[in-house]
Amino acid sequence: MRQNFKHTKTLAALLNLPAAVFHSVVVFGDAATLKNRVPENVAQLAAVTRHIRGYTADLLPPEKVAGLVEAIQRCASTVDAAAKKRHVAKLRRRHTG
Repeated sequence: MRQNFKHTKTLAALLNLPAAVFHSVVVFGDAATLKNRVPENVAQLAAVTRHIRGYTADLLPPEKVAGLVEAIQRCASTVDAAAKKRHVAKLRRRHTG
């Protein structure tokens, strides 16, 4: 969940938007057993569509969303496969030992 929090903070900074316009949703596979009471923003895969549809307020004007999507795509296209691989390896090291 910390990783998801960092992702939303990075998007807010990248797009120069307040963090309040992002809804952080953490999704676990249906086979996962969630042992403790989970926060409201955590859902299992089978329930994620219903969870997302529960957000009904428009936080950004629709005409701005297309430009934001393009900005995210431009940024993502600058990250090569080697950088992605390093990022995943770093996360695995951090969370497995």
